[in-house]
Amino acid sequence: MKMKSKSSRIRLITIAVLVILLSTSVNAVEGDQKLLNLVRDFLIGKVDKVIQYLEDMKSKVDLRDDFADEQKNEIKSRCNEYINFFEDKKSEINTAETRYDFISLVRDMRQKWREIGAYKESLKGIIFCSKFDKVVVRAENLSDRIDAKISGLEENKTDTTKLKGLHSEFDAKIDLVEEKVSDAREKFKSERNREGYTLLREAKKSLHDAYKILKDIVREFRGLRGG
Repeated sequence: MKMKSKSSRIRLITIAVLVILLSTSVNAVEGDQKLLNLVRDFLIGKVDKVIQYLEDMKSKVDLRDDFADEQKNEIKSRCNEYINFFEDKKSEINTAETRYDFISLVRDMRQKWREIGAYKESLKGIIFCSKFDKVVVRAENLSDRIDAKISGLEENKTDTTKLKGLHSEFDAKIDLVEEKVSDAREKFKSERNREGYTLLREAKKSLHDAYKILKDIVREFRGLRGG
């Protein structure tokens, strides 16, 4: 699900212009059926774009491996709910008769679009969590290889005290990354996006710290071999 597509930039910003038009031209709009129809067509066009965006979002879910099947079904169900909402609004637009009808519809749609935006950000956060998970798995595999090499050095009676200390620090940082990412995922599931992204930033810092420790481990291995 590509979260930053051209369609995702639909913000219904031009609807704000419509609201101004309706607010400043009460008599003209109410008395001019032609203008009412132009407004109607304008809104229906915007709603159609939103519906198409949601359909695209739904169709791309199965292409991602960031979500379990249960999550994919939940996302598609949520998209269908949003699509049904906007389909209903299209029907209401077709029967709207006054500027007050249109203003009410615009407010409802803008509120729903904000809700969709928050949901989309939560999904993006979950995708980031999945990327972190893959990095953690690679780091844990690397930790196992480091442990095996330390064991080999110890068999040769090599002093690995410093190396083992660095290894423990590395593992601790990776454990912290895993913990932060797990907590972030729960935040995103409840659409507490700001808290989720704060946790991911903390996870990123811990991952960066782990990388610096890894460089120290490599230097220590080289030093022991040289000795």
